Amino acid sequence: MNEDELAQMRSDIRALGRRVEHLEGELQKLREPIPEDDIFLLAAAVAAYLGKRAPIRQIRLLGTTTWSQQGRVSIQASRRLSLER
Repeated sequence: MNEDELAQMRSDIRALGRRVEHLEGELQKLREPIPEDDIFLLAAAVAAYLGKRAPIRQIRLLGTTTWSQQGRVSIQASRRLSLER
């Protein structure tokens, strides 16, 4: 292994270290508690949709990926919609 290759590997390792630090910072942002105002808004939206108050027991932040989104589209497309009024 020559000096150029060694220098390139060191540079790559430093770049990967910076990326890891950035991702760890982003992960910390996701772990912060949900503000109380947002929970009230969610509760109001659920109540408006259902037509009655419903207790919110758990709130999870879900990431969306193309794979999971396509799965939901497939499931929703397989349902038969009633056009009767």
